[in-house]
Amino acid sequence: PQYSLIFEGSQVEDYTYVQSFFATYDTIQYQDKVIFTSTFYYDPLSSGQKEDLLEIRLGSLAQGFTAGDFRQLISFGIKPFSNGPNDGVEIIYYDKSENYKTWSTAFGAANQQDSQFNMSELFVLSGSDTTYLLYKFNATFNCILYDAAGNEKKVMNANYLGLIGAWF
Repeated sequence: PQYSLIFEGSQVEDYTYVQSFFATYDTIQYQDKVIFTSTFYYDPLSSGQKEDLLEIRLGSLAQGFTAGDFRQLISFGIKPFSNGPNDGVEIIYYDKSENYKTWSTAFGAANQQDSQFNMSELFVLSGSDTTYLLYKFNATFNCILYDAAGNEKKVMNANYLGLIGAWF
């Protein structure tokens, strides 16, 4: 798994299969919805504590969803950005240069005019329609991230290669 992006004019390092950097996938319960996440994180060997670097939330489905529902949600193509935690794509970036300050497409004005998220590649890694499905995906995006105070920073030429999965 890897990612790279230009964050407010500065190239962020590209982490690719190096010791202590990992990708994971999970789900978040939100009211009656399930939100699917893909996270890239750093696990410092000295502390053993996880430090998130980049998280992508890829929309949500109602409880009791099927494998077909999941495949439709994460299909190829351009996806809308979310104004809330469950109705589209949300990008969350933890800026290590500012003590892992949180920036999100859903904070502040959440204005994503001229922004784009494109699911450009999708590969089934394992699973079945009756147990779970695990995908590797590649996404490219440009967006505006906001902090909790409403300040904004632009993300350009971003590329993310990660994992996403669901259990049925």
